[in-house]
Amino acid sequence: MLVIEYEPWRRMLEHTGRCYPEEACGAMLGTREDELRRVRAAVELTNVWPGSRRTRYRVDPRELLEVERTARERGWELLGIYHSHPDEDPYFSRTDLQEACPWYCYLVLSIRSGRFTAARCWQPNDELTSAAQVPFCVPGAASEEEKCQGS
Repeated sequence: MLVIEYEPWRRMLEHTGRCYPEEACGAMLGTREDELRRVRAAVELTNVWPGSRRTRYRVDPRELLEVERTARERGWELLGIYHSHPDEDPYFSRTDLQEACPWYCYLVLSIRSGRFTAARCWQPNDELTSAAQVPFCVPGAASEEEKCQGS
C-alpha cells in the first residue's frame, strides 16, 4: 500500500498539469513501514528525453542521485517515481517497464487537457517482465477520484 500525504499529492498534480502536453516526472520520498510506504515529499525531476516528450520521459541519473542524498539526509528513502501520461490512461507501458527499477514503485497520472483525471500505481517484478498494480490512498484529497485507487 502506498499512502501519499496531501502536500506531495498536490505538488504532483500541479507539476504534471503545468508540464502538459509533455510528460512530467518526479520522485516520491518518504518512509517504509513493512508493506506500507508513506510519501512525505514529491520532488520535480527534469524530463531529459532527447526526443518528443509528449509520449516519453527519462530521468537524469545524476539528478536522481542528488534526490536520493536529500532523502537520506531527512531520514527517508526514495520510494518511487511518478510521471504523467498526457491524454492517455494511467497504464504502465512496455517502455515504462523496460526503463523501470524493481525496487521503486511507479505512480502514473493521467492528465487530459491539462487536468488530472486518474492515477494508478505499479510495482515491477524483479525480472522487469510485468508490473502489478499497487493500491494507494491520498488522505485529505478533495475528491473521491483522488482519495484511493486500486484498493
